[in-house]
Parts: sequence; structure tokens; C-alpha cells
Amino acid sequence: MYREASIGRAPDNSIPIDDQMVSQYHVLIERRGDAFLLIDLDSTNGTLVNGEAVRSDKVLENGDQIQVGEVTRIQFVYDGDLSQSQERIIDQAPDGSIEAPHGADPEVTQSIIARRPSPVLMIAAVIALIVGIAVGTVLYATNSLGGIDPEIRFLSPETGTTIRGAQPIRVEADGTRDIDEVIYLLDGIEFATAAHPPFEAALDPAQLNTRIRNLTSGNHVLTATIQQKNGKREPQQETIYLAFEMSAPVEDTVASRNDLTSGPSGGSIPNTPSADVASLSRNLAATISGKGWYEFDTQLVDEIRRRTLDYRIDVTSDASRYRRQIGNAFNSKGLPPAIGFILAISESRFKESPSSTEKFSFWQVPRQIALEQGYVLPEESLGAFSDAKRSAEVAAAYTNDLINTFGGTDNFMYAVACYGISLSQAAIVRTRLEEVDPDSSIRRDFWRVLRSGVLPREALDRVARFFAAGIVAENPKSFGLSSSPLSALY
Repeated sequence: MYREASIGRAPDNSIPIDDQMVSQYHVLIERRGDAFLLIDLDSTNGTLVNGEAVRSDKVLENGDQIQVGEVTRIQFVYDGDLSQSQERIIDQAPDGSIEAPHGADPEVTQSIIARRPSPVLMIAAVIALIVGIAVGTVLYATNSLGGIDPEIRFLSPETGTTIRGAQPIRVEADGTRDIDEVIYLLDGIEFATAAHPPFEAALDPAQLNTRIRNLTSGNHVLTATIQQKNGKREPQQETIYLAFEMSAPVEDTVASRNDLTSGPSGGSIPNTPSADVASLSRNLAATISGKGWYEFDTQLVDEIRRRTLDYRIDVTSDASRYRRQIGNAFNSKGLPPAIGFILAISESRFKESPSSTEKFSFWQVPRQIALEQGYVLPEESLGAFSDAKRSAEVAAAYTNDLINTFGGTDNFMYAVACYGISLSQAAIVRTRLEEVDPDSSIRRDFWRVLRSGVLPREALDRVARFFAAGIVAENPKSFGLSSSPLSALY
């Protein structure tokens, strides 16, 4: 049972709305005690309740009319006892609106009323949301412009499984007729596909070892993406955390890969098991937040250590060229410049990427987010992608907003974990984090929060890469490099 429902354009919302005037994550409806609150998630075009703009959390009353975008209206109806939850049948009135029949027992129904100014602007025909002790089942029906997106759920392996040898991946699928293939990913890297029901694949460490760089014993993340027959590619929300026990020792596996152990000049980089990754990571966290209270689980430390191989390069000389722009941009937001430098290293290693009109320079801030949040104007966005000053300003503004979403630099790890997603989606993550950790008692232990399942699927990779990039750049000699520490630049 859920205590909240999100509404927006993104397909992973409880109620997805296909309307360009609706933000990716537009509004949240949340049960608090016996009240139901509407929370606008910093949507671009705002939300109306009974024709009035919502400027703060709004308690919903029976019959309230909620408007998101230009053509979508939702009716909030409460007419029952909160102690029960039953399925409700939704009828369509002759005028095209959708209302619950009189005499039905369930407690809360939200009905999208499709106003049709033109056939092109048709919306999902029926959406019913049932609320009992908490917000419960969501029922969907769609119009002729699009159906329910196909979906899969993992049956095996389950989260927490230890993988020692080959194991089948089994899933349960909805909408199989619309699935072209299911793509399986480990740590975000594609390793297998299945084109026919039941869409089974093999998870074999021996074979994966030749397909995925840096695959070692430790914790890994299994996810899936559906390639639909209409060409749409839809990442699935479920994340499976697995523990791998590789047959070969970690050091031998790493040392055997020449492409991973060669330095910038082609020479060998020594394996450095003596580097105290846990202590270096704590020091980095303290540098950014001013606090030394963070807990680094051994499994998180292993993930950081594994990714340090990707950052054993001299980035200080490249970063020094942008010292002024980064310092000015991040200082102006009250942020330590260290976080600006490290984000750029972890995202791009300060290497110029091919010309792009979708992400900003070294920091890779998505263009859509920059436009939605007003960091850039539409007429300047194309020129800002490759401009160091403007891209640093965009990155600083976005990072600052993410950090503020999670309550300040004390919780900067969660801002890093959500880097690359919209602020409204980050707000949903924050709400879920507050639900599992209302008194902030476990927030200092990122790994423990990660295991609770409230963070986005890429959270582990982003946080581990951030710390790997930061500790190598700040402690180059510990990793076989001769460059100056990154802190020499700020």
C-alpha cells in the first residue's frame, strides 16, 4: 500500500499524463492522518485547485477540481469510511466526463476528466485511485493514442542473492505483445537480451567477466529495460541488488586486464590495496560538508575502490584551466568548489565530449532540466553547452538546488545520488527518504539507505564514482600518480 501518488508526464508516475504542459513530476497527493494533501513539485506551469493557484501544501476537500497543464482536470472525491478499501467501478458520463457511480463504497476516487479542445489533445480516458488506510491500487485505461506501457517484474534472482555461478533470470511480464525485447543490465551495462516470452536470460559471472569492465566480487545492481515494438525504450523501475563471489581473486582479475591497469603514458599502474579508501572517503565527505560523522559500509568502500581504476589519470592540469569559472560559480551558491571539480571529473574527467545539444559540458546537466528550472533561456541554451563559464553556472545552480532539496550539505550524498534527474523527481526521493528515516537516524549510512530501495537505480554508481574520482584526484600519490592534489586549485 502507498501513502502517496504522483502525477506527471514521466511514465513512472502513479498517474502519467501525456501533456507537454505537465511537468515530468508535477504534483504529489499524500495521505497525512485523515487528511489528503496536494503538493506541487515545483512544476513549470503550476497547479490549480478549484481555479486557484496552489502556492503551498493544499488540503483537499471532497469534490475539489485539480487542474494540471491546460487540458487535464482531476476530480478529488471522498465519500466513505477510511477503514475500508474496495474496488470501485468508474462510469463515463454522456458528456465525456468520468465520475464514480453513487452508492459505491470505496473512500477516495480521482477521475481525470478529458476536455477535448481538439482530437489531438485527447488524454487517458480513465484513471481511478483508491485510498484506504493508505493510497492503494491504481487502475488505468487508455485512449486510442497509446496503451498501457508493458512492464516486467523480477521473479529471480531476488535482492540479496549471492551469485557464485550461472543463474537464470526469470521475470513476469505485462503487455507482452508490445515487447520487442527485454534488455538486462548489470551496473547499468547491457549484458543480455531476450526477444520472446518468458524473456529469460542467464546471469553467469564467468561470461560477464568478459563483457563488463571492473566486474569483481562484491555488490552489483541488476536492472532491465524494455524495448517496445513502437520503438520506445522504457527503463524498468525495479532494482535487484546482488552479491557476486567471483572464482578468481579480485587483485588477479584486475591485474590481468592491461587496458584497466595502464597509465596515461601506457605504463603500468600499480595495484594499490594499501590505499585506505574508507578513510580517504570520510576525509572527502568532511571536506565538502564540514562534518565527520559519515559511515562507510565495507560494501560501499568496495564499490568506491573498484571504480578508482577509472580515475587514475592526471586531471589536475586539465581542471586548472577552469579554476576561475568553477570557483566563481560554486562559491556564488555558497558551495565548496571541491564539489564542482569532483562532479566534473566523475561525469567527464574534464575531457571535451563530441558536440552535444542535450547536456552541458563537463558536468553533463541535462538540457531539459536546465530549461525547466530557468538556468538558461531557450535562445541561449545551444551556445551555453560548450561555454565553460555558463556550463559551470548551470552546474552550480542545479547542484545547489539538489542539495537544498535534501536539506543542505550534510546530506550532499543524496544530491549526488540524484544528479541527472529532475528536481521534482528528487523531491519524490526526499519524501520517500523521510518516510523510511523520519528522524534522520540512518541517513549518515548511505549503504543502509540504498538497501531500503528509496533511491534511484543509478544512485550507487553515481555516489561511488563521485568518491572514487574525488579521492584519486585529491590523493594522487596513493594511487600511483605524480600529479598535484586537486585541492591545489581551490
